[in-house]
Amino acid sequence: MAQANPPPRRSGGFEITGTHPRPRVAWLRPFACRSWGLARVVAITALFLPGCGGDPLADATRPPAPPTPPRQAALARPVPTATLPPPTPTPSRADIEADFPPPGTGALLAPRKGGKGLGELTVSNGTASDAIVKLSREGEATAVVFVHAADETTVTGIAPGTYDIQFSLGIGYDPGTRRFVRNDGFQEFDEPTTYAEVRDARGTSYSVLRVTLNPVVGGNARTEAIDEDAFAAGW
Repeated sequence: MAQANPPPRRSGGFEITGTHPRPRVAWLRPFACRSWGLARVVAITALFLPGCGGDPLADATRPPAPPTPPRQAALARPVPTATLPPPTPTPSRADIEADFPPPGTGALLAPRKGGKGLGELTVSNGTASDAIVKLSREGEATAVVFVHAADETTVTGIAPGTYDIQFSLGIGYDPGTRRFVRNDGFQEFDEPTTYAEVRDARGTSYSVLRVTLNPVVGGNARTEAIDEDAFAAGW
């Protein structure tokens, strides 16, 4: 059952209540002020003795005192703010590559491993960043190659087997760390790539594959982000 709402509480200014005493009449001797409090004697003297406490008529005709001008609120002092240094400009690609020039497209960044074969892998980099592409088998990097932006290269001599393809995008290559100075992340194709060689009376057939590092219409492969340690493993 719903409870009755309590009566609203009063709010606002203060309230003064009480009764007023009746005026008392006293006979005073001229200038007698011995048995009265100072405030009361002055009040009664002003009423009955015009020459002792003031002129009621003059008080009535006296112009009212000018109103007291309102006090102005003190203006708040402005709070000093800290001066921040200007933002550091982002170095341009030309500035980065002047200090860390990239190798040419097709340059091997690590010795080849994993044996020799006939397989080929063409890497097309349609992004605006340079790329480091790593081909690895069973956790060991068999080829690590550099590909400039808007360029492509072909890795040959790939032996039969199943490989993972990883790549990193960025600007300015640091040979000491074998990483980009400005790195745009690390990616891995989610499906491994298989290379095979088949020999028959007509000769040897082998795998020739092509990958793009940028999304294309009708593409059939996907990539996923990996961390730097996964990309650095095996080379």
